[in-house]
Amino acid sequence: TTSDTAAHSHRSELRAELGTPEDAVVALLVGSGFRIKGLDRALRALAANQDAAPKPEFWVVGNGNPARFAALTKQAGINVRFLGGRADVNRFYDAADFMLHPAYSESAGKVLLEALTHGLPVLTTDTCGYAPHILKADAGAVLRSPFAKPALNYQLKQFIQAPEGRQRMRHNALAYFDKEDLY
Repeated sequence: TTSDTAAHSHRSELRAELGTPEDAVVALLVGSGFRIKGLDRALRALAANQDAAPKPEFWVVGNGNPARFAALTKQAGINVRFLGGRADVNRFYDAADFMLHPAYSESAGKVLLEALTHGLPVLTTDTCGYAPHILKADAGAVLRSPFAKPALNYQLKQFIQAPEGRQRMRHNALAYFDKEDLY
């Protein structure tokens, strides 16, 4: 895990590097294979909620072909950044406000646990193997199958518009990580 001081430092430094305002609400997707990770679902949900916050941003970290999602990215109507594969992904967990991971299928989803260790609230689907940890930790929301776009849109709006809820989930995630042996 990252200390609170280091996490705050990562947040400020990375947002400054990217020109992201400190008060912008940032969703993060981490993973390669954008299709299976639900990038299309995420972009459609962000488009449906583009007015939910003054300066929303969506950061996508991982290897994949952003060109395949160009039309959806444009429709999202917000600042979407494809940042490629990164060795410093921990900085992104600290700098984002929540993880958006509406995967179609994910046998494990190690990124969900990584997010928890950084206190990053997670919005995901029950098709991810580690999704039960999000529920057990009370550190986010898990959408049930079959996938329903209105449910994702609704939950995403809640994540965007409730900073106090995200703070509670952050606290819960860190507390869960401290008491559970996730390794």
